[in-house]
Amino acid sequence: ALREAKRDAEAAPLYENVLKAGMDLSPFDRLRYADVLARLNRPETALALYKQALVLGLEPEQEAWAQFQIVQMARGVKREEFARNGLRALQENSDSLVRRMAAVMQTELPESTPAAGGKKK
Repeated sequence: ALREAKRDAEAAPLYENVLKAGMDLSPFDRLRYADVLARLNRPETALALYKQALVLGLEPEQEAWAQFQIVQMARGVKREEFARNGLRALQENSDSLVRRMAAVMQTELPESTPAAGGKKK
């Protein structure tokens, strides 16, 4: 209820306490918690939760949302390779609108920097 009311500063500690108590969160609840942390500008923890939610399994629309969030947040914390991986997953989505949005986002990412051997990552 706190999350839905956008009372993120109050919701975040509740989610944290649930996890500390050893209780498991469903993939959808992890997604919700990640959204709370994203709004609280805690990108590293949010990124980890989005990834966990994806691994545990989400509905297709939720999966696309989590992947878009990962790309946006990874770009914000200068983790371009993480963002590129998210874009690759979005470009394989069955929804053509998701693929088109990913293509637009791709143009906003800087090019890969050459690795020590002179090859792009």
